[in-house]
Order: sequence, then C-alpha cells, then structure tokens
Amino acid sequence: MPSATIDCSGNQGIASKHAPSPSIPAMWSQNQQQQSLVQEEHKYDEQESTQEAQRLIRHALFDEDSKFQELITFVDSANNTNGHNTSFTSWDQTRQQYLEAFMNAPIFTLGVGRLIQSDTEDATMDVIPQFGLMGIRLDAQEAFPKDRLVLANMNTPWSAFICGSQGAGKSHTLSCLLESYIDSKSGTGSLPKPLAGMIMHYDNFTNDTTTQLCEAAYLCSAGIPVKVLVCPSNIWTMKRLYRGLRGLAPNSNQPKVMPLYLTTNQLNISRILKLMAVDPSSDKTPLYMEVVMNIVRQMAMEGPKFTYHEFRRRLSEIKWAPAQEGPLKMRLQLLDTFLAPSPLTEYTRPAQADEDIWAFAPGSVTIVDLSDPFVASDDACALFSICLSIFMEDRGTCGRVVAVDEAHKFLVQTGEARVLTNDLISVIRQQRHTGTRVIIATQDPTLSPELIELSNATFVHRFLSPRWYEILKRHLAAATDQDSQAPGTLLDTIVNLGIGEALLFCPTAQLDTQVNGIGQEVPKTLGKRYVKLQIRKRVTTDGGRSITSMELAPEKKEDTDEEVPMHIVAKVGTKIEGKANPVKDKAVIVNGKVDVVKDKAVSVNKPPKIMPTKKQTKKAARSQVEEKGQKGWGLLENLQPLQRRQLYSDAETSLNAIVGILSSHSHVGLRAAFDEEYDIRMTSYLAR
Repeated sequence: MPSATIDCSGNQGIASKHAPSPSIPAMWSQNQQQQSLVQEEHKYDEQESTQEAQRLIRHALFDEDSKFQELITFVDSANNTNGHNTSFTSWDQTRQQYLEAFMNAPIFTLGVGRLIQSDTEDATMDVIPQFGLMGIRLDAQEAFPKDRLVLANMNTPWSAFICGSQGAGKSHTLSCLLESYIDSKSGTGSLPKPLAGMIMHYDNFTNDTTTQLCEAAYLCSAGIPVKVLVCPSNIWTMKRLYRGLRGLAPNSNQPKVMPLYLTTNQLNISRILKLMAVDPSSDKTPLYMEVVMNIVRQMAMEGPKFTYHEFRRRLSEIKWAPAQEGPLKMRLQLLDTFLAPSPLTEYTRPAQADEDIWAFAPGSVTIVDLSDPFVASDDACALFSICLSIFMEDRGTCGRVVAVDEAHKFLVQTGEARVLTNDLISVIRQQRHTGTRVIIATQDPTLSPELIELSNATFVHRFLSPRWYEILKRHLAAATDQDSQAPGTLLDTIVNLGIGEALLFCPTAQLDTQVNGIGQEVPKTLGKRYVKLQIRKRVTTDGGRSITSMELAPEKKEDTDEEVPMHIVAKVGTKIEGKANPVKDKAVIVNGKVDVVKDKAVSVNKPPKIMPTKKQTKKAARSQVEEKGQKGWGLLENLQPLQRRQLYSDAETSLNAIVGILSSHSHVGLRAAFDEEYDIRMTSYLAR
C-alpha cells in the first residue's frame, strides 16, 4: 500500500512513484519566502503611492496663474485644453499625428489609405485629394490585391530619382509619373488641379537616324498640349523628327516644335554670366572673362536696370588681344543664337513663334530639347539652368513638375553641368516652399550623390553594375546589411528584376499597417526597408518600346522641307519673293528712349549677302582646310561644337554668304557639299 503524505492544505494524497513529496520543513520554508515577497510588494506599492502623492501635492502647489503655466499650451495638443493633463500620448493626438504623416507621405497603398480614411472624424474629407496609381506590390501576396495597389501623392511636393539600365523601364516610370501629375483625364487617379511640366532632354547623336527623341512627347497622344523648344539652328531636323513619332495614331495631336528664343528682358546678370560660361567660384577664370565680370559688376552697381545692348556696347569698347577676341566672339555668337530676332538682328534666322513659348498652363508639357551638333553638353546645361529659372517664375498659377530625362548624357560634375546640378538640388531643398516636384531619370546613379540623398523616393530598375550598387549602398538607408535583405541578396534582387519591375526606396512611404501597444491598427512607414513593385501600364502611347527585327519595315521618307517661318534681314526697299516686306524704319534704343532713324538698313547697310553655289562652297571648304589645319584641327567628327560653328561662320564670311546658310540646316545640299569637300581635303592634309 502506498505511503500517505500531507499537502499544504492538510489533505491526504497519494504520492507519485516518480515525484516524491517534499518534506514538511521544506514546505514551511517556501511559505516564508512567499510571505517575504508579498511584504516587499506591499512596501514597494506604499513607496510608489507616496511618490505619486508627493507629485500631486507639487502639482497642486503649481498655481495655474503661474507664469510657467501658459507655456504648456505651446507644446500640448490642441485637443488637450486641460492644463493639468500634460500627457502627449493621448489617442486623439496620436491619431492626428498619423493623419499628418500620411498626408505628407509621397507613396502609400490603398490599404493604408482606407485605414486612415475610416479613422478620420469627417468620413467625407479627402485626406489626399490628388493621387495617381504607380503600380502594385509584388512582395505582399498575402494581402488583398486592392490593398497592394501603390499610389503616389500628387498633392504634396516630393522628388523622385529613377535609375536602371537601358530598356529596364525607367523612362516608362517617368512617363507614368508625368501622366499622374498632368493628365486629369487619365483615369489612373484623382487630379482636380493638374500641374505644368517641363522636361529637359539632350542627346549627343544629332542626325536624323540616331537622334533619340524625348519620350515625354508621346503625352500628346492623350490630348495634352505639348510644345518642344529646340535650338534655332536645328529646327528643321527636329521638326521632321517630332512630326514622325513612331506608333502615334494618325489622328493624334502632334507636339508643336518651336525655336527657343530669349528676349532681352529675360537676360538678367546671372543669366548672362551663365551663357558666357562665367563661373565666379572658379579659380581658373580666363582673363577676358575677368573683364566681362568687371563690366557686369559695374552695370549692377549703376542701377537695377540691366540691358543687353548696353552690355554689348561696353564690350565693343574694349581693345581685346587676338587670343582673347576669338573665344569671346564664340561665346557671344552662342548667346546671339538664342536671342529673339529684333530690328537689330543682322542675319536671317527662324522667326519667333507667334505664341508665348514661356507660358506654362496647367495640364501642359514643355520639352526643352537642345540636341544640336552645334551645342555642347556644357552649353546645354547653361541653357537648361536659364529655362529652369524662367519656369520657376509665376508659380502661383499652378504647381510645377521638373523632369530630367536621360540625365547621364549631360548632367556630369564638370563646368556648367555642376551649376545645373546645384540649381536642381536647390529646388529639391525648397520644394515644399516653391510647390515644385523634381524627377530625375538616368542610367547612371553616380551622377551626383546629393540628388539621391535628397530625393524622397528612389525607383531602382534592373542594372548589372556592382559599382552602381556601391553608390546606392552608400546613399540609401535601406541598402545596408539587414537580416533578409543583406547587400549580396539585394544586388541579386536588382539583377533579377523583370522589365517594368522596380525596387522602391522611400523611408516615409506608408505601405503597411501594424498593431500598437494598445491594440490599435496604425500605419507603418517603410523606413529602412524596400518593396518590389510592378509599374502600371501607360495611358499614353509608349514611344520607348524596343523594336525587334520582325517589326522593322521600310519607311516612306518624304523628301520635303519643313515649313519654318523666317525672320528675313534685307536692305530698305527690297523684297524677297514675298517672304518679307520692305523695312522702312529701324528702331535704335539710346539710353532707354526709342528714336526712329529713317531710311536705314536693318543690317546696318552692310554689303548684301549672296547665295553661294556648290562650287563656291567647295572652294571655301578647301581654303578652310589650309587655315584650320595649321591650327591643329581635324575632321568634322572630331571637332567640338564651338569649332564647327566657327568653321561654318568663317566659311560664310569668306563667301560673303547669308549668315547661317551652312550652320542652320536651311540648305542641306550646300552644307553636305561643304562637309564632303572639307573631310576629303582634310584627310589629304593630315596624310602629308
């Protein structure tokens, strides 16, 4: 018979064979320990109660009329009007903080949006009145499809950086963002107040077959007004290229191609210095640029009114050395190329557009395409910087969005490109105050680290370069060593991304929810994480789709010249085949007053220019070979844009030909004859 034992309550029980009962002294020891713990807890509670009582006494002694009491109102929540309640973690205040954070989030999901909307006091309030669909998450398959929809906040200013290899989908992502910002009828979101957009584009390859056009021009297929501002010297080629947009429906709207001209009223001191390539911060400024800086400084001290004609007059009074006059003349020629024609214009050129090219209406797109064999990337950056400053004026009419397409082709860290980069960085830093959004799309993320660091959202498409990954790892918080998202794994993820897929890095994005300490479901920011997206389809025509061999077909090329209105310079009383009326008066601006000088030629009575023949043009090419060969110049393909411009200008001068006849594409046959003869003769010259 098993032995009997006594439990703590005095009842008999059956002892287990495998668990022998403790002895009675041991049980008494355990009871004493428990009693000691209870006494300690009571003692702690008494101390805590005493401290709480002392705190209440101190608070009671704190008179509400004290000079410190009113300071509470500056840090307490708006809903907490009771001065004695200084808790900053009330649910009402926390909910308001979540609401404000959500309203300023650049990217959010529909699931978080519905949570915020249902939690607002006014269920009819539009928390984010303007938004656009970006795509759908691919790494949250457990959620409902609607809750995985990723939306972009089109109401709050924010900036985006898009990078990836060619064909990975970065221009597609850029176009989707532009559609959401500008097209109020796209059906991809809500856009009561469309923005005005400006896109900067530049391509190094500037012949008819290899020039890459700006894909944003295809926004015209949705009825969006698109105007393309191009270099006056390349307007014929650009008109022909933008007229034949591949894949555009026959009845679609066409982009308007117009010459980019600046008026003298738009040329202030800073813009003059940019066009003259003057960098005040540089320690290697040429001597002639120091003279230019001195002239501009004197004019600035004389008064706020800066006139371009007075600037040119003072330059003409300086006796320049031959080594200085050449570079200065080339810079002034570039500046004059982009000045609007006036009665003082000395040569024939494309006429100024009838409409205001610097008017930026809501829901419109302005593309500045400076692809031109006579415009180097540094010159393009200087012009982009001026266009950006004009675009930032009169922002009260509507919001602004600035996009830089194919930035790797011109946005390098040298010369004028550095100035443009600093301008973009300045706009991003002040985006909340200026109401301007900035989007940068590039193949190379090594352009400027600050552009990545300051951007609110970064879309990374597929690329294969470890060097690019190292840049992202240094400047993106989510590209650091984590448990399941270690650098090696992240690079593998980027390399294996499909077309149209992207990784989103956006610390303030609100894509998920979580349960807080009191059991409430609240939004969760992305923070040091990233998500995988599938970018949505475009609403407008996709002009960046790759062309396969099976899709190639012979195109019918129309050998017709584009109709471009011309500004004709002629002598008094002459008439050129009805293209221009005789010029009777010439306005001369003297000290701000306009006097009319009768019977004066527009071209200041210079000898009339001639239209050279092909034979004369070839002869001029041969003479230029001897002259330029002695200076170390080579074939046309090896010349810088400024050298080409100088070559054609010198040839026109030797021929006494119409200025711009070779450099402006106005007579393709003459220019082709000149180029062919020049390269043939220069090849022979170099072989000597």
